[in-house]
Amino acid sequence: MKPCNLTCEYTINPLGVETPQPRLGWQLKSATRGAMQKAYRILAASTAAKLDADEGDLWDSGRVESDQFVNIPYAGTALTSGQRCWWKVCVCDDAGETIPSAVEGTWSEPAWFEMGLLSASDWQGKWIAAEAGISSPLLRREFALKGQIVRARAYVCGLGWNELYINGCRVGDNVLDPATSEYHKRAYYVTHDVTDLLAAGSNAVGVMLGNGWFSEPDWETQVCIHHETYGTPGFTRAWDGARPVLMFQLNIELADGSRVRVSSDGSWKVSPGPVTRNNFWEGEIYDARAEQSGWTAAGYDDRAWAAAQVVSGPGGRLVSQTMPPIKVTQTLRPARFTIAREGVYVYDMGQLFGGWARIRVKGPAGTKIIIRYGARLDEETGLPQSPGGPDAATDCYIMKGDAAGEEYEPRFTNHGVQYVSVEGCPQEMTIRDVDGRVVHSAIDMAGEFSCSNPVVTKIHNNVVWTLTNDLLGLPLDCLYREHWAWTDPATITGSLYPRKCMPQFWTKWLEDIRDAQRADGAVPNVCPNYRGDASDPAWGGNYPLLVWYLHQYYSDERILADHYDAMKRCVDYLTSVSQDHIVVKGQFGDHMMPGDAPGKEEFISSETPPEMVWTGYYYRAALVVAQAAEELGNAADCDRYGMLAADIAEAINDKWFDKDAGCYCSGVQTANAFALVLDIVPQGARQSVIDAIVANIAKHGGHLHAGNTGTTCLIDTLTAAGQGELLYKLLNDKTYPGWGYMVAQGATTIWESWSLSAQCGNVESMIMWATIDQFFYNDLAGIKAPSYYGPTYHPRAFTDVRIEPLMPEGLDNVRATMQTVHGRVGSEWFKWGTSRYYNIEIPAGTCGTFSLPKLDEDFQITESNRVIYKNGDFVPGVEGVLSATDEGSRIALRLGGGWYAFGMTPVKQ
Repeated sequence: MKPCNLTCEYTINPLGVETPQPRLGWQLKSATRGAMQKAYRILAASTAAKLDADEGDLWDSGRVESDQFVNIPYAGTALTSGQRCWWKVCVCDDAGETIPSAVEGTWSEPAWFEMGLLSASDWQGKWIAAEAGISSPLLRREFALKGQIVRARAYVCGLGWNELYINGCRVGDNVLDPATSEYHKRAYYVTHDVTDLLAAGSNAVGVMLGNGWFSEPDWETQVCIHHETYGTPGFTRAWDGARPVLMFQLNIELADGSRVRVSSDGSWKVSPGPVTRNNFWEGEIYDARAEQSGWTAAGYDDRAWAAAQVVSGPGGRLVSQTMPPIKVTQTLRPARFTIAREGVYVYDMGQLFGGWARIRVKGPAGTKIIIRYGARLDEETGLPQSPGGPDAATDCYIMKGDAAGEEYEPRFTNHGVQYVSVEGCPQEMTIRDVDGRVVHSAIDMAGEFSCSNPVVTKIHNNVVWTLTNDLLGLPLDCLYREHWAWTDPATITGSLYPRKCMPQFWTKWLEDIRDAQRADGAVPNVCPNYRGDASDPAWGGNYPLLVWYLHQYYSDERILADHYDAMKRCVDYLTSVSQDHIVVKGQFGDHMMPGDAPGKEEFISSETPPEMVWTGYYYRAALVVAQAAEELGNAADCDRYGMLAADIAEAINDKWFDKDAGCYCSGVQTANAFALVLDIVPQGARQSVIDAIVANIAKHGGHLHAGNTGTTCLIDTLTAAGQGELLYKLLNDKTYPGWGYMVAQGATTIWESWSLSAQCGNVESMIMWATIDQFFYNDLAGIKAPSYYGPTYHPRAFTDVRIEPLMPEGLDNVRATMQTVHGRVGSEWFKWGTSRYYNIEIPAGTCGTFSLPKLDEDFQITESNRVIYKNGDFVPGVEGVLSATDEGSRIALRLGGGWYAFGMTPVKQ
């Protein structure tokens, strides 16, 4: 057994770590099935040479008897700002073995992490800006260095967004950097290793700033468009960055031991740049004639530039951004190319994605090239159509007249892109002159799902595209119209359930939520609170559920301690807006319920009382706090919130459960599925509640008739209720409403509504219904994860995996893998005649149970052609297969970590 994939705070070799006791982790490789880590030893050193010599001058953990290999706190010498810590680990799988100090092949490969700027006093720079009214200013500073550069780190916070250059070179490939935040609470800085970009002698640093969320122009115009088009309440902006600002620091170590610091201050020079307008909503105007060649290099004549203005800044503390940055992750070639009219070229990318286009053009200086984006084409003009109006989602490039041709892509905007039109170019364009640039947070998207049903596979692919489209440093609501992160249940679970391992992303957003929480404990509907928004109990009330879910999903105990007080305040706020344990104050309810026909969707369901939805989240949040209190050893809070949860459950049942009918609210889908998944149904009534759901689905022609809360709960509970086959049939139906209907309409993403009517906003690519992916992984592949709503507790999720596939009629095979903090989990099955075959992967150092359905005839089970179960008895002797248990309709195999090939075949009599 050997450790691999070493991480610090979930990241391989991170820069800018600010946690005083950062948590270390690793995964395990073993050629032996069922091998379990019994102990580990960690060495941490101040240099790579000391680590290589097994000298742990910062920390030697000694032998630690433990099977834990994620989230282990560093417990060595206190670390200082900018310090790099080298570390490695060795493990053993034998309780009696002594972990050696150095034996070939037993230690992991070395890893490192580097601390950020840990104290406000480490920052010597000042916030600087250009004069107000400059859309995207250029800022620069020259400096001289004497001697060889040993190490250099640039710490940059340019708000809203920035690009950093040193000595004429762009630093890194991040875009739309840094991530948004509650700027008056925290502002993220990014750490760059720029050692190789500096040299002895004259050097220069340059920064280009953009508006981003921080100083977005035309805010009031967008508010009016949103209000008039969608009828939403008016709202005010939570902060007002009047202009882009910069905080910068460059820390340099020279070979002679001296240190040089270059910081932002009034000595910097500023100038307008070629980006004359940039807006997250609308687009960018780039005048190439205004480019200033060489401005990022030493020796540039900046005497005409103005002095930078020292400003007050946003007010929040500077915090290192350790989550994956936003990048251009993929370049797409157009699938089709047409000419709408003379001089207007339209490109179909074949897929709706978030990002922009890159164009190659040639023509005289001053030529204006108009680039429009949309998810569909206008029937009259044949041009891309945007919900924001004819001039929304438009970039403009003004050419400089380069005889060799010019290439342009925007910097400080983001669009929903499937169709791109290019207008105004004097040259005849071709399909090769435009690329699609896919932009999102650079999350590790490892993991996959596929199956024999092309409709289901297409739905899954649409989910993945929708997910990536909305990963922009926060779980963006949609590609256009609403550039913020709602806390509603479908948004959260729709992002979590696609089974991607993204702990840094979610823990960052939890900080946004905590920063946005109001003084009275209410959590706004949008976090960061970009809109100055109110709080709905079924939106903001999700906060404790999300904390608890992530705690289980990533085996993260610190998350509970960090958010415990804020979770309590959230529940206490819900108590303040309740009467007799029923929440009576809120805004929404079961949102976007399908109607009788496309376009008849209900913004708020008329079937399930909003008060029941609000109170259900109140109950679950109170129970979460009780569970968290127990985990943290707070017995008093455990009792208090546990009793509160019991009282809330009783109040829900007293008000909405019909004892005679054996169901809630006349049998509607949302009310009954919600009660089921919360596990508050009165004893003995569970089957009647399930029957009511099934009857209601039949009443609506075999379709869902639920909004965002109800749909998520149905997916969460139908298979567990013995109705997985029904859910499978439901999602395959190509008539309205449903996911199959979206596929039949040519969707390449998941829509906001069950139709694309103007009444419902015409929004494509919204993560509201992406939660269906839970069914694919959790049920069809059978890889069980912690329940979002349910009370079952998985304190160390995926250390004891359960795989229990559903194999519905008409589906011949499924293959799924997902990455966890403990390693990869895999499940593959296929049918061959009456036989069934399975490939199962359990991470090394963990264990699991594989539960497979019985055949309708006598059978045996083999692993790699060796019999392990026959005539109703377990046959021992196969490595890693520990036992077999009859579960009635299924056989449960207990497994150690490893890869297995099982077959269940009939036994001929």
